Amino acid sequence: MTSPGRLRQLDHEIRAASLIQRFVRRTIAKRKATDLFWTHAWNELDIADEFESVTTEDEVDKLLQILQRRKAELQLTKGIVTDPDDQNKFTPPESYAGPHFRGALLESDIVDLISLYKEGKQLPYPYAYYVVSECAKVCARSDNICTVHVPIAGRLTVCGDIHGQLADLLFIFTHNGLPSRTNYYVFNGDFVDRGPHGV
Repeated sequence: MTSPGRLRQLDHEIRAASLIQRFVRRTIAKRKATDLFWTHAWNELDIADEFESVTTEDEVDKLLQILQRRKAELQLTKGIVTDPDDQNKFTPPESYAGPHFRGALLESDIVDLISLYKEGKQLPYPYAYYVVSECAKVCARSDNICTVHVPIAGRLTVCGDIHGQLADLLFIFTHNGLPSRTNYYVFNGDFVDRGPHGV
């Protein structure tokens, strides 16, 4: 027969075990609920990001259509040759003191272009159209996922999402140098969307 003192002790132990069990179950439930919440939130953000990417592609298509119309308007109204394949016939305004492109873009052209943007200036329309067209050609030829082989004497900089923030990109290039055959960059994606000052 169990003594009353032992019964009281067992009662306290059972209550303590019950409290511990309740605490553990509550903690596990909270952890599962938190994980479920963040998984759901992450999925919603990812879906929103994908939707925004599609929207951004649509906006780029609209922008290219607007550029085509603007190009035609300039040719008709101002008599300026705006064919990006014939840069030699384009005469920029006298006030324009930025880079002039004649054929393929050279590294010196890119350096001049970066300096122009740092000064807060803009390219004349035909030059801007030409740069965008050349970039579009490069992107069309490039794979979504690339393998990078860095030479032994080379350097690799891995960049996170810059979301079109030109100032951030220029900051990275200022501190790590421009891309070259010995200075490689890998961007993890999202380099043209969502930034409050995105280009």
